[in-house]
Amino acid sequence: MYRFILNIILALSLIGNVISAKENKDVSKASTTNSCKENLYEVCIDKKNMSDVQLLTLSEINISKHEISIIEKKVEKLCQVLKSKKAELSEVGFVTFTFNYVKKQYLINYKADAEFSELFKTNTYDCVTGTALFALLFERFEIKYQILESYSHVCIKVQNDSMNILLESTLKDGIYTDGKKIYEMVHKFHSERRDLVVKVFNASYKPLNSNYYSSKIDLTQLIGILYFNKAAQNLVEKKYEQSIYFAKFANALYPSTRTQGFLVYSMDLLLKDDSVDYKTKVTYYKKYKYLIGESLLVLKQ
Repeated sequence: MYRFILNIILALSLIGNVISAKENKDVSKASTTNSCKENLYEVCIDKKNMSDVQLLTLSEINISKHEISIIEKKVEKLCQVLKSKKAELSEVGFVTFTFNYVKKQYLINYKADAEFSELFKTNTYDCVTGTALFALLFERFEIKYQILESYSHVCIKVQNDSMNILLESTLKDGIYTDGKKIYEMVHKFHSERRDLVVKVFNASYKPLNSNYYSSKIDLTQLIGILYFNKAAQNLVEKKYEQSIYFAKFANALYPSTRTQGFLVYSMDLLLKDDSVDYKTKVTYYKKYKYLIGESLLVLKQ
């Protein structure tokens, strides 16, 4: 069963290696988060009242308001450093400087499933958090960008009338300016994503819209992926409530067939798990049925 779960998660997750072992946390912590997480679901739907930094860090259950405030201040300090260089550089030069500076100062230690806060604590990152930081900075400086998503990776592309640059956060020299190379990479991302959607979902689920086949996403959707990966990690550890807890936020930020399918799959595993008592199953089923809608899931005594 465990191997089967791993295979499903690997197929469902669009960002690879989501199944690494994590330190055990009580399931109850999903419902006992600090006060800054109150009404988080509503905020995810209408994110006007919450900054991108807050959304990125609130995926970390044990993080405090004070820690989030410190990270926000560090992001602002980074923006000030970049702002001091912007006036003296061309657009291409500024994007290049931003990439090199961020890589040298923050993106040092790669670790799958890294938390966003680790960028500023231990300079630890993965492709999701590294790309998220670049997107965050480009939004602050009003630089148009696209995040490219495949089934196992994300990177970011900056393109306007004066430049066409692909930035790969996990590589030291990850700046691509060759038009042919960029086209090949973008096409590869799009093809991998389309093939996975067709393979995993077409038999059982219909995509919400044709945009789900696209490989281009924004920062809000990328944050949704961060939450989705947290849901996948918890499901592997059979922490069902935490898994659903994160998945519903993922679906609010990045509505997709993938996440809806994951919610149904999570509930199905819960109902079939003999180690979970019937009373608990009833509680979970009633509490989260609204998330999975009409399905073939049956609660048997």
